[in-house]
Amino acid sequence: MKYIPNQDGLLKMKKDNLSVDQPLIQYFYGSFLHPNPKLYKTYWSVYSFDSGSDPWAESLCTAEAMKRMSTLKTRRLEHMVGNRHVLRVNSGIPINNEHRRWVNYEFAPDFDKDEDPLWEGYR
Repeated sequence: MKYIPNQDGLLKMKKDNLSVDQPLIQYFYGSFLHPNPKLYKTYWSVYSFDSGSDPWAESLCTAEAMKRMSTLKTRRLEHMVGNRHVLRVNSGIPINNEHRRWVNYEFAPDFDKDEDPLWEGYR
């Protein structure tokens, strides 16, 4: 990881930007969206200088995260983006709920019951 997702990482990114022609505004340390939004919900963390001290404290839905990233890009503010995928209830994937992996797993809501706004087919 080139930059650590905290204030020091952002400061290093800002300092590195002073010596390049095309500054890096966004540093991504997550994974891509799963092609089937009904299987997994993606929770996002978008960390910038105007965020709190913990980059993982904020967990945004896809629509909120995309709006925040767009705003930060427009303002030309350095930011870091991370995400995690959580299996949805009733995703259709056959799992054994008694297996130790799933015993205390917090599933994301069923896609059709998820109240988060849509963003290009994702919630």
